[in-house]
Amino acid sequence: MTFLDGKLPSWLKYNKFYNVDFANMTSEDTILESDNGCRTEVPAEEANCISSVFSEGDNMRFHRPAIDLDMEAHLVPSRTPGHYQLYLDNTMYHEDYVALIEALVIAGIVNKGVIARLEKDGATFLRLPGVTE
Repeated sequence: MTFLDGKLPSWLKYNKFYNVDFANMTSEDTILESDNGCRTEVPAEEANCISSVFSEGDNMRFHRPAIDLDMEAHLVPSRTPGHYQLYLDNTMYHEDYVALIEALVIAGIVNKGVIARLEKDGATFLRLPGVTE
């Protein structure tokens, strides 16, 4: 199920939406903490920006990752419904890759077994599209 004319998945409809006046923001402004009138929370249909904030209260803030990737990316459905394989066109050192995977495990985005396989095999491996076993 989607919303905003099918451009976003329905599970994002509970994130916070804003109308941001990007033209009048200075380099010192941040979108979420701006108090200079450059950001107004609005209904999704009136927004030009979605935040990662899902809900907040009682000194807690919860996020759904919303990341602007500065590289080519490709998302392929996995054989498990609702799961995906992510390919990034970004070369990195092994230590940096391990740090990335560890951060994804800590955030609950990938399962912790990936770290053990990475340590044992020295790489992560994905089935090619269409391969079932």
